[in-house]
Amino acid sequence: MNGNSPNTNLLLDSSGNLYGATEWGGTSGNCGSLGCGTVFELSPGSGGWTQSVLYNFGSDSNDGDGINPTGLIFDQAGNLYGTAGVGVNGGGIVFELSPHPDGSWTQQVLYSFCSLSNCADGSSPGGLVLDASGNLFGTTYAGGADGAGTAFQLTQAGGSWTEKVLHDFQNNGKDGYNPSPSATLILDGAGNLYGTTQYGGAFGSKAYGGTVFKLAPNGDGSWSENILHSFCSMAGCRDGEAPAAGLIFDRAGRLYGTTMWGGAHVVPFGTVFRLAPKPQGEWKEQVLYEFTGGEDGAYPVAGLAFDGGGKVLYGVTVWGGNPSDCSGGNGIGCGVVFRLTLTNSQWVETTLHEFVGNQGHSYTGLISDPTRHLFGTTIGNGKTTLGSVFKVTP
Repeated sequence: MNGNSPNTNLLLDSSGNLYGATEWGGTSGNCGSLGCGTVFELSPGSGGWTQSVLYNFGSDSNDGDGINPTGLIFDQAGNLYGTAGVGVNGGGIVFELSPHPDGSWTQQVLYSFCSLSNCADGSSPGGLVLDASGNLFGTTYAGGADGAGTAFQLTQAGGSWTEKVLHDFQNNGKDGYNPSPSATLILDGAGNLYGTTQYGGAFGSKAYGGTVFKLAPNGDGSWSENILHSFCSMAGCRDGEAPAAGLIFDRAGRLYGTTMWGGAHVVPFGTVFRLAPKPQGEWKEQVLYEFTGGEDGAYPVAGLAFDGGGKVLYGVTVWGGNPSDCSGGNGIGCGVVFRLTLTNSQWVETTLHEFVGNQGHSYTGLISDPTRHLFGTTIGNGKTTLGSVFKVTP
């Protein structure tokens, strides 16, 4: 009833309330006993945290309101925006949830993908980012001119929203393809967009590859793509392979992220990397950490978070940790919460928490509150638990 498998990064408001989405669960019957997903709020109190379901998806008889929500963001007025699957055209939707004084929320579908022939407008949207003018930007995993995904913009005028494709990714192309649904774009101060694709790039023929890209607006309304890094440029994909999450900036304008695979070890358990801009306009990649698959974790598929000073990174892995604590039987553990600290020009990894079998695995990034508590979610193990929201206390 209250949700199943939380699958998106949490949001924190000024009152300390947490907001998130679950892929399944809720009261709607359109998805059978699983439910079609929820958006929820967690409010702290003296006796613990209280959950409220703000919206149950799949309440429309034709699934026009979407199923399996993800990618929540706030605007300055306190409205929530996100994406979900299906919709009236089968390609997914962008939605808005607006609060009312009585505590209820109203959902509005802003755009339904696959409105154009052959899904030229995109299909299967991921997370969103909002600019200062109120425009929404995101990517789709599929659809577009070559079926390999798009980057898009939604603009509001006169109460309606118009979609514009900013870039069509090319199937097996050097510009990358299939941006992960969890790889949300980020904006810089000049209005440029930065993101990742899971596959493709200049070296994608060696393996899955993947890219970090930049989209820059032109004066005529068009956008230009520039590849900042193609993964698998090193032997054995030591520079990383298949980034499945978005990026973050530091104060110097450098980009940080994770790759699901790649690294120096015999089994490529993934990396944490940094991209730094060079005066010539190129970007240099540096691998900050290569996971071993032991108690330091394995396969980071979520993005990173900084502390306030910019010299500490936090993240999660899907596998790794103490294998005896995992009921999955894979022999490498259920995943960890980790910290990377910059010490004498080296990044040192510390495992802060090892997930146990009944807690499941964490596929989403962390957020922190002003007192440096970390919050995140797990999808559960599908048996004794159906997911959790957790806090790590320093």
